[in-house]
This record gives sequence, structure tokens and C-alpha cells, in this order.
Amino acid sequence: VALMIIFIVAVLFFFLLPFLPKLPFKLGHLIEVGGELGTVSAMSPLYTRLQKSDGTLVFIPNMSIMSTTIKNYSHIAVRRIEINLSVRSDADLQRAKKALVKLISEDGRVLDEPGKPSVFITKANAECIDLYATCWVRNEDWNNAQSDIWEKIIDTFKQEIYLASVSKALDRSR
Repeated sequence: VALMIIFIVAVLFFFLLPFLPKLPFKLGHLIEVGGELGTVSAMSPLYTRLQKSDGTLVFIPNMSIMSTTIKNYSHIAVRRIEINLSVRSDADLQRAKKALVKLISEDGRVLDEPGKPSVFITKANAECIDLYATCWVRNEDWNNAQSDIWEKIIDTFKQEIYLASVSKALDRSR
């Protein structure tokens, strides 16, 4: 009887497994779900446990996860850094764009694929010109690379190109 039960469960499991919903993340992935951002530290049939950066744990029912949007920051190996920066309208625009590309490209973590660092003008008015810069880094380097690049940009632009407002530029990058 025990062998028969084991056989039936194994057959059911084998045939039903493809039809069970799969969660789009694994242990160790950094995800955002239901407004919570954290690293997946445990998964069970009933809930998923996230370890947040402040050390707290969040237990989210899997039924809730399956009915909401999930952002998985770990699934793809590379991630794009986006920088929004305002320079004064009287700044040398070509110099500002070249300086941004140079500062970003000098960081050893910045990749040439899937795209080289680039800078675009997104808005201009009498007070400032808004620049939008992008580059790609490995996923695990994203936080530190973004912070280091911002530090270099602020230091350089305060001295050479005159930021329209450092606090405004930082607020818009969040």
C-alpha cells in the first residue's frame, strides 16, 4: 500500500509539475514586489521571504506575488545606470557632454555592451539645460558604480562646468 501511494504521488507530481505556477526569481535574487525591495532569502509553497537592506524580513504570500508586478533586478547580468543632470544654460554644452562621457567611460566597471556610454539633451530653458547620460555595468556593480560616477560628476562639474543646482540634480536622479 505504501509503495502504491508513493508511486501515485510520484506520477501525479511528474504530470502536474509543468502546470504548477513558477515564480520568476530564485534564492539570492534582488526583487521588488508589492512595494518591498529585498533579496529572496527563502521560498516555500505558501510564502516568499525577502531580506531588506535594513536587515528586516518581509514575508509575502505567494498568491499575492502571483497577482502583482514583480521587478527582478538579478535576472539579467547587466544593468543600466541613468544620470539626470542640470547644467547652467550658459555652460559650454559640448564640453559638458564630452566631460560626462569621459568621466563615465573612465570607470573600469562601465561596459561597452550592450551600449557605450551616451549623453542626450532632454530639456532646455533660460535657467538650465538637462542632460541624460546612460551606461551599462554588471548587475552586482550597479550600486557602487552609480555612486562613484555621481561623486566624480559632482566634483568635476562643480569645479569646471557649473551645475545649475547640485541639490536639484541629485533629487531628480532618484
